[in-house]
Amino acid sequence: MLADFHNDYLTLTNKQEFLENYKKSNNIVIGAIFRGNKDYLYAKSILNYFLKNKGENQYFSFEDFSYEEDIFNLIYGLLDFKPIYVSLTWNGENNLAYGVGSSGKIKKRGIQIIRELNKRNIYLDVAHLSKESFFSALKYTQNVVCTHTCFNGVNQHIRNLDDEQIGEIVNLNGLIGLAFYTPFLTKNKISTMFDIFLHIDYFCQKFGVNNLCLGTDLNGCNDLPQGVAGYNFSQELIFILEKHGYKDKDIEKILYSNLTNFLSRLDL
Repeated sequence: MLADFHNDYLTLTNKQEFLENYKKSNNIVIGAIFRGNKDYLYAKSILNYFLKNKGENQYFSFEDFSYEEDIFNLIYGLLDFKPIYVSLTWNGENNLAYGVGSSGKIKKRGIQIIRELNKRNIYLDVAHLSKESFFSALKYTQNVVCTHTCFNGVNQHIRNLDDEQIGEIVNLNGLIGLAFYTPFLTKNKISTMFDIFLHIDYFCQKFGVNNLCLGTDLNGCNDLPQGVAGYNFSQELIFILEKHGYKDKDIEKILYSNLTNFLSRLDL
């Protein structure tokens, strides 16, 4: 069994197929409703479809919550249905904050949204925030996760976290999901399961095993490691982890129970 913090299947045109397949599996999957260039009504329609058809192993979230809709409608039309987490931006600036491709602190409307998340015990996903927005967000919430990223200590990338950012999330008992996107993992044109291991090992050696999980970004990126097609990779990853001395209980934490334990803390 696997547990995945971030999968973009809910905004695919064939989302029904994925939803049904995941429902039949033993995996825990958190699907992101990604804004892109769509509007509030689009997000609302996907949410309604999901809530009517989901399995018990399926959860939802919002990626880039910068809808122009009135705050009242965002709260009662979307947030009150309890997403697991909400990210304020994608990679650029919007009406809430600044993404990694820009620079600046959380904006007034972004602070409003964060305060509404706090009231509902919904976590703020900092995966796409600029460093300034990242650190300013911590002034307004302690409910922080980073759902799909890798680590600058292994591979420098604008979307990866440095040790200071990792430390802040770990100190708040937040969870970090490891993404499977090749440019995050390595400077090489092709990535492998061993590149995923290198990021796992870097994190665990510095920060322990309790705040790391998988956040694959499946269906949100095309450049995946060799051999990864859906959730077929677990045995190879387990083999590499075991080969390098990881115990069964720690492997199980990273691949499954860290995320399921996190979900058990929420008022769902």
